[in-house]
Amino acid sequence: IPLGLACALFDIVATPFVWARRLGRRRDEPIARGRRVSIVIPSWNGRELLAELLPSLPPAIARIDGPVETIVVDNGSDDGTAEFLRAHHPEVRIVQLPRNRYFVGGVRAGVDAAHGDILVLLNNDMRIEPDFLRSLLARFGDPDFFAATARIEMTGDRVETGRTRIY
Repeated sequence: IPLGLACALFDIVATPFVWARRLGRRRDEPIARGRRVSIVIPSWNGRELLAELLPSLPPAIARIDGPVETIVVDNGSDDGTAEFLRAHHPEVRIVQLPRNRYFVGGVRAGVDAAHGDILVLLNNDMRIEPDFLRSLLARFGDPDFFAATARIEMTGDRVETGRTRIY
């Protein structure tokens, strides 16, 4: 049998078993015990945006089990972001960069500083709902699960992400 045909036959035979296994899993599995979550928020001159985002985090954090750390990467800001965080959000760990390393560099600095084994990356212009973290993290008790994305709803009918699955 040619290799391509053998692969197609295997796929046809295996698909029902794979789907049965997926359907048998509980979608509301709790986050695995002992897992630590790091929320990383890169920000450049985003003091005003952080003033809106950060108050939405405690209600979401309170709805999950396990330790959570929040890290804001002050990506070379000159708007007093770090001072604002120290004065108004002492629970936030600040990674202060001397210059703007742009989005990817800011995320990398936050990930490097994170202690959690689950990373939640947020933009500074987001607001999260109280059940956001619980819903996002629910599947991480499954050892085969490695990533999740959130549905981002914007003003109007625009939807940014959350419609993709990778198996």
